[in-house]
Amino acid sequence: MQNNISFKGCIPVEFYVKHPITKKYIPMTKDKNIKKCQNFVVRNLNKTLSEKNQNDIFINAYKAIDPDYAKTPVVRSYFDKYEPRPKTAHEPAPRCVWLFTGKDVDSINKIGKELGKEKSDFFEATGKKEGAEINQAKRRFRAGINDLIHKICPRVNDGKGNPYVMRILFTPEYDKKGMLKKFNFQDVFFDHDMKY
Repeated sequence: MQNNISFKGCIPVEFYVKHPITKKYIPMTKDKNIKKCQNFVVRNLNKTLSEKNQNDIFINAYKAIDPDYAKTPVVRSYFDKYEPRPKTAHEPAPRCVWLFTGKDVDSINKIGKELGKEKSDFFEATGKKEGAEINQAKRRFRAGINDLIHKICPRVNDGKGNPYVMRILFTPEYDKKGMLKKFNFQDVFFDHDMKY
């Protein structure tokens, strides 16, 4: 891992889960599972989990490479439900989660507040939560986030301009009936982003 990574910007996050039979890590593809792991990342880094549920290994690994986060431990994330999901375990993990830190947290907060105000105004005027105007507001929100990701926010890189992707490994935990109970964090690492 490089210690000169700057997190003033955004980074894509990929989630991998250990297959219960092959024991190999495969891309996480189900939205509900990705969102659970996204929640782990954001709540740990924002320290909104109860102290006993915080993962200090993950938090400290993040702090070690991000002095800005160490000073101001705030992150925001975006989940892109339109990002294509892999059809097989051999395809790359989806890029549906992005993390924002540093000064770019303010940018994503502003876009989110604008959408919230439009929803509130529409509800006050119509008594409805959905409609054509809300769909347009959501499209503007997605366009604003995409501009942040692809045009405005600098990508996290190795100091030589080569962008990074954050990859996080989890193992599933099952209950006595064999139903998925939760995902346990295993490791986090950064790789050069070959998709960029």
